[in-house]
Amino acid sequence: MSETQTPEAPQAADSQAPLPPVPMLDTIQPRRIPTSWQGAVLAYRDGALSQWPEDQIMRFARVVGISVTGAPAMAHLAREVDCERLDATPADVPPFLDARAELGHHDGTVYCSRAPLPEVFAHLNGRRPRLHIATLDDHPWTPAELAANIQANPAWRVPVDAGELAAMIWAIQCYRSDNAHPWDTSLVYGTRDFWDPQRHPAAAMLTGLGGPYLCPEPMRDRPVPGTDDLAVFLRGSPITGFTNTLLRLMESAVEAEALETWRILGTDLPPERAPTFGQLLDAITAHRQPAEIQGCPGLSRFAGRAGSCAAAARSRRGSR
Repeated sequence: MSETQTPEAPQAADSQAPLPPVPMLDTIQPRRIPTSWQGAVLAYRDGALSQWPEDQIMRFARVVGISVTGAPAMAHLAREVDCERLDATPADVPPFLDARAELGHHDGTVYCSRAPLPEVFAHLNGRRPRLHIATLDDHPWTPAELAANIQANPAWRVPVDAGELAAMIWAIQCYRSDNAHPWDTSLVYGTRDFWDPQRHPAAAMLTGLGGPYLCPEPMRDRPVPGTDDLAVFLRGSPITGFTNTLLRLMESAVEAEALETWRILGTDLPPERAPTFGQLLDAITAHRQPAEIQGCPGLSRFAGRAGSCAAAARSRRGSR
């Protein structure tokens, strides 16, 4: 399971009986967040300097993923696109939101400050995503107050009325980091539909990115492995960098088992006896060993061989 959890209908941030906001912390150095923190976090899912390691993501039970690249392939790991200088551009926003919506989710979110809002809206073409607006001015804005503030400034004004804008504001990043609190803090006013990676830790580990296997409907009935399909299944991205993906799979014992499963499926089974991606996904999500996939003889050796592979991976990690 990942940021592609069961979709929920969006809720207005300023509903009839609004809940008090909940804080959400974010930093590109997640180890700075104390172990005592049990609240929400904004986790960076990509970026050479910002991507959170999977062990840090697994520390938390209330996670929102954000992509600094805005690549559509990241939409199954992140719901937010980081639209700011040196990160995603306003033009990157619609493809990301569309990719998120195609996964069946209503939580596509744009993170930005007030200044780029007019350009962001110019690219939305009628889309109405959630907004996560950064002010970092240490003022505890409400969505209604911030919407009025934006519409009162000609440089920030957007082509919707203040009420609609307030309803789009899901969170406001209003508190900047300091020496005592080395993280920025947002106030979340909208739907509390955080992702809990701890609910499915094995699936989270298997991807190497803290997310699930991705099995688009057209792939469900295809036999495994097709190398290009497998790249999508593991990473949600095409064949580019596939070798690096496989190497990353070896970073933990569980991931070593995933690689060994792929090798066995690819070399030990004739095509007519190979399981489909759908069967493999169903087996994984049911927490069964791949050897238990019905109608797939030849995988009974998996448990012992995967154990040896896992031990080798552990030994290699200890020597680094």
